[in-house]
Amino acid sequence: MEIDRPIAIAVTLFIILLVFFYLFLPQYREVEDLQAEIMSGRAELADRENYFESIVDNYRKLIENEENLMKINTAVLPDPSIPSLVYFLEEKSNENGLILRELNLGQIDYTGEEVKSAKFSFLLTGSYSGFRPFLQSLETSSRLIDIEKISFEVEDYGRIYDFELDIKIYFN
Repeated sequence: MEIDRPIAIAVTLFIILLVFFYLFLPQYREVEDLQAEIMSGRAELADRENYFESIVDNYRKLIENEENLMKINTAVLPDPSIPSLVYFLEEKSNENGLILRELNLGQIDYTGEEVKSAKFSFLLTGSYSGFRPFLQSLETSSRLIDIEKISFEVEDYGRIYDFELDIKIYFN
């Protein structure tokens, strides 16, 4: 029994196509799916690496600016401690050759149960050359202090003045 050559070629091609579609094509699709998963995994890995690099960069920036962050943390006082504020004002006045004669606690602003700000008025005695650095030390201190009012009187037309200040100090 002799098979026609064209029929044999057609049958062989048909068998090859069947083998290709049933054996190799599913495995080829699996390989393509695995390659797609690998690519998405690489993209996710790259995103995570970028995320962690940004965390490391931010941490380095925080370390570099640690001193400024400490100033910010002390700028808004977390605890409305009146004695520490009185000590601060007395220390700054003494540093600049002024005498803190009177200190009065004024209006206190609350939000709920927390103190948000407090007003103080106080009387200083000393020279103008000591008063200017005192004001500068208040302004350059890390605490948030607003100077609301300044008035002064001359005692006996000398070089000694009475300075009256109204300030507002903010809390956290």
